[in-house]
Amino acid sequence: MLDSLVELVTSSSWTYLLLFGLTAADAVLPLLPSETALIAAGILAARGDLELLPAMAAGAAGALVGDNVSYLVGRRIGRPASARLFTSERAKERFRWVENLCRRRGTQIVLTGRFLPGGRTAATFSAGLLGFRWLTRFLPVVFVAAIVWASTGVLLGYFGGELVERNPWFAIVLLVALAAAAGLMFEVYRRVGRR
Repeated sequence: MLDSLVELVTSSSWTYLLLFGLTAADAVLPLLPSETALIAAGILAARGDLELLPAMAAGAAGALVGDNVSYLVGRRIGRPASARLFTSERAKERFRWVENLCRRRGTQIVLTGRFLPGGRTAATFSAGLLGFRWLTRFLPVVFVAAIVWASTGVLLGYFGGELVERNPWFAIVLLVALAAAAGLMFEVYRRVGRR
């Protein structure tokens, strides 16, 4: 039964659209297994059932669209929603702390958040809520993050499919390490840029 389902999905030209939709929706509703879908796409590409570059492109494009939708939601309804959700003084104090952190290190948070399930939604929503400039501050960061994230997931499945299949924690540890490395590189770039 599972083999026939896999054959149906991989033999269809809709597979890339499905991957796009899954990664886009996961950026807004962090309940979907987008990392798993990317790794599965890589495994299927290694078997010859999918093309490698279109799978990466579909995942990256979906992530980019989803991140922008989350940003737009934060931009349009973020303030009224936060006023309703954070009513106690303690909650308001925590929200102000996060807001200040995002103002200082927002691009790092958006970049690193892309690699954390649930973190991407919180980071992109917060960027919209805080009014990050879309064209100059938000879009370049999510563009790079989406490409690196999707390529990493697909390539992880492509080259390490058997290893990940035997030990799924390897994929999670690798993605967290890549997120930390990306954040560190961005911090070095930011400090060098200040000088």
